[in-house]
Amino acid sequence: MADESHKDDEIGVICTVCFCEIRKSVRWILAHTQLECVNCGAIIDLENKDLDLPDADRRRGSDS
Repeated sequence: MADESHKDDEIGVICTVCFCEIRKSVRWILAHTQLECVNCGAIIDLENKDLDLPDADRRRGSDS
């Protein structure tokens, strides 16, 4: 079973239009593909395909 302890941690997403930081949990980001900036309303595309990989898998993928 994968370690789920990190999924409630928050990370900041920076709006590319107004540079406002929007904080969301890893769990929320993994479940969504876009985020609306709370400051300016811009839609931010989220690329989250690498967020759920354990560190060992990430290292193994970079060695190839």
